[in-house]
Amino acid sequence: MAINIEFVVDDTFSSIYFYLESAKLNFMPSLDAQVDIKSYSQKLSDNAHNVFSVDPLTNERVGYCAYYINEFQSLIYISSISVISSVQGKGFGRALFQYVIDQAELHKLEEIQLEVHSSNLQARNFYKKLGFAVKKENKNTLILSLTLVR
Repeated sequence: MAINIEFVVDDTFSSIYFYLESAKLNFMPSLDAQVDIKSYSQKLSDNAHNVFSVDPLTNERVGYCAYYINEFQSLIYISSISVISSVQGKGFGRALFQYVIDQAELHKLEEIQLEVHSSNLQARNFYKKLGFAVKKENKNTLILSLTLVR
């Protein structure tokens, strides 16, 4: 049964902070081991485009994506994307990516990039299914890229 996933654009610090705090253990490694969540939330609130996916059955925000539009380099950079574990595999992550792809097409951009921890095999496999390929390898992370067909 397909569900109609809704999106909420919300750049408020409190919404971002609340979601990231509640979802921090869904990241690998955990988000609080990587960044100061309060400062990171403020940075995303001030500078990024922020969108939440909403479960229409519960009206809860179950997914989040923060991204930057770089028209000079013709790309969108996803700074953060996650879906709470209880709804993973139900289309919320794929829907968030489609939302970002739609934004890239709207702005006539050619590429979407993100960074993933090398040990996060679940995320890496998901991104591979979506068509992302390794662009650059760092010590503990990979920069992945999806080239958009025009």
